Amino acid sequence: MCCGTVEDDIAIRHMPRVIDIEGGVYFREGGGYQTVAGDRGVVGKLFRCGTLTNVTSTGLRTFRGLDIRHICDLRREDERVDDPTPLPPEDPKQTVVSIDPGNARSMQQLLRNRPTNGDQRIKFMVAIHEDLVHDHTENYREVFAALLGTRDGGFLVHCTAGKDRTGLAVALILASLGVDRESIEEDYLLTNSVIDFEGFILPRVRQRYGSSSPDLEMIKSVAGVRVEYLRASFHAMEKLYSSVDGYLEQGLGLDARDLAELQRRYVVTT
Repeated sequence: MCCGTVEDDIAIRHMPRVIDIEGGVYFREGGGYQTVAGDRGVVGKLFRCGTLTNVTSTGLRTFRGLDIRHICDLRREDERVDDPTPLPPEDPKQTVVSIDPGNARSMQQLLRNRPTNGDQRIKFMVAIHEDLVHDHTENYREVFAALLGTRDGGFLVHCTAGKDRTGLAVALILASLGVDRESIEEDYLLTNSVIDFEGFILPRVRQRYGSSSPDLEMIKSVAGVRVEYLRASFHAMEKLYSSVDGYLEQGLGLDARDLAELQRRYVVTT
């Protein structure tokens, strides 16, 4: 670890977080946030995105330039079959941690019923984010095992849209590095500024769930992100483990040595 200058801190706070990977989906820098202790995250080591299947040859060259050594894929098997990753399986290393949030059947039922009440749709997504904690703690433990196993280069975590499963994974990683809650929530909400509802989400909803004409506002309710969704996950952790730190330590099994190692790799002491 090394010390950064005031100029470094200013540059990082104002850096563009979206990375232009041609054909990529919401490819973003995951590091660079200030911690509660006043340190800051390393830039260029943590990344997040949606599916990589449409990345072009130009995009792949940009991707290679990021020196990503490990991809953690949170998609279900059917998602991986429909949208294969256009990279050799060991270049970079790829770890599959299959998470099915809320399950496809419940999503299909929601889209078919098309509830007009926005509160119903929000409650549905809140329940999904609670379930990510209740039902998928073992999966997120695997994400951290993959992260801790990445000794060199960058680490990328992704799912199909890069927002719910990935959003919680990145929030937990930032929490483990000591980033404050406000910054974690801001990072989570950045998805809304880059998500393409009509061009990317809507066609995939129709293809995957067979809904011919879902209302665009409904799609935004379930395909966008709201701070209530992430807070629902955090609240579930607090109910089960007293705090998010308790979840990291007891739920995910991260001991003091693990946390110190993550901070050694991904935090710069100022």
